[in-house]
Amino acid sequence: MQIVWDKVSRETYDNMVSVLLSRTHPSSRRVDGAGGDEGRDVYFEGPSGESIFQLKSFTGRLSSSRKAQIRRSLKRAAQRRTERWWLVVPIDPTP
Repeated sequence: MQIVWDKVSRETYDNMVSVLLSRTHPSSRRVDGAGGDEGRDVYFEGPSGESIFQLKSFTGRLSSSRKAQIRRSLKRAAQRRTERWWLVVPIDPTP
């Protein structure tokens, strides 16, 4: 079954990816972004700091606005005790 990512709502995307991450990283925690997520949607503690996953449901090309959102998220995450930071997007990187 192929998923048509541009038809999936942001909330559904976040739920799907969060569940997958909780299966691969059982100690992970999801952040409710209502009060600001500080550049992290899902994270888990590592020996040297947090491993952070920032989820963006962007499809297609990254516009300058989307790139700015990503930069802001990374900047906020960098202000924390961050060991690793991953951007998770449903974009096919092949040409």
